[in-house]
Amino acid sequence: MGLAVGIAKRIAFSSILVVLAVIFVFTLSRLIPGDPITVLYGEMAADGTGNQLRKALGLDGPLYNQIAFYIVRVFSGNWGSSIYFHKSVFSIVLSRYLNSLVLTASSIAIAIIFCIVMGYIDFVLGKKNVAHIISLSSSIPTIWGVAILALLAFLRIPMVYGHPIPPIVTLTVAGLGIMYRVFRDALSYAYSQPFIRMYTALGYGKTRAYVKALRFSLPIVLAVFLKRFGIIVTGAVAVEKIFSYPGMGQLFWLAFESRDYPLLIGWGLATAITFIAVYTIADLLHTI
Repeated sequence: MGLAVGIAKRIAFSSILVVLAVIFVFTLSRLIPGDPITVLYGEMAADGTGNQLRKALGLDGPLYNQIAFYIVRVFSGNWGSSIYFHKSVFSIVLSRYLNSLVLTASSIAIAIIFCIVMGYIDFVLGKKNVAHIISLSSSIPTIWGVAILALLAFLRIPMVYGHPIPPIVTLTVAGLGIMYRVFRDALSYAYSQPFIRMYTALGYGKTRAYVKALRFSLPIVLAVFLKRFGIIVTGAVAVEKIFSYPGMGQLFWLAFESRDYPLLIGWGLATAITFIAVYTIADLLHTI
């Protein structure tokens, strides 16, 4: 019963955060210089046509009225219509979100497997030099990794823009160093606990002790990987832009350049919901 109440409180708190995120993103989008009418129609926006278009798009009313109306629409499942694409914002965001999930799931799965294997090499086989070399990749900024990969691919193989493999490789390599460092620190803390020494004294093998330490490290490891999940699925802007991958990162640029307010707000709303959901899930997993 206590767990159910805690989950209900967390969900209610998360809903409040979503509303605050909508208000923040909506207000921030209006602070961007320019507007979609000027961007799309140029000089035509200077005459009465521009005013008519703004009225038709609901951009002429007070900002607080627009925000209140949008919040009601969002919770009823209507995210509005894209000014640039003339399609439902929700359908556009959903398709791009699913594309980014391909990158995220692949990158996280590869990183998890790699970290477990490297941890085995480090703690069971005792080859620590390999782990230190892997940790060096944490000092490489993601944008540098993108540039290096793009250059190597251009020199060696034809670049397939829009394909998920180049961004998956880039995101995996760019985040692997810092993820393994956290993973290794969590394992080191686990190995310093008395229960590991007890298992060793009882004659447990190194592999079995490693599995026990791995289980003990799960709360920290899960939090790190979930945070990485949120960053990739919503924030791989540079990677998706350079490799022309149709995900959430590229969608941000399209919405920003066209000043497509509904699409830009929809992107921000999906981003906020993702991070709120990630941290909520992490808290619930820690509780369980």
